[in-house]
Amino acid sequence: MGGVVAIGEAQLVADFALAGVAVHVADSPADAVAAWRALADSTALVILSPTAAQAIGPTSPGPGRPVVAVLPADPSRPDPELTIVRTAHPDTPR
Repeated sequence: MGGVVAIGEAQLVADFALAGVAVHVADSPADAVAAWRALADSTALVILSPTAAQAIGPTSPGPGRPVVAVLPADPSRPDPELTIVRTAHPDTPR
């Protein structure tokens, strides 16, 4: 299983470290590109801030490439096209 990396501004990605995510603070577009280029081959998932995503540009999915998730531009206004499905084991109390 590969690792998870977050790249972006500290205020957007720092808390991911609490979940064991490797955080690369990128205070500039150049920092984001450098962090992207330095990803380990074993990286499975990359979480990008909107600014980092813009700096890195389009990514190509494929075998051996990490899955990329981009944080919403305004976390207080969820994207209406994204749906979060909450699942629970049938025996879990609600």
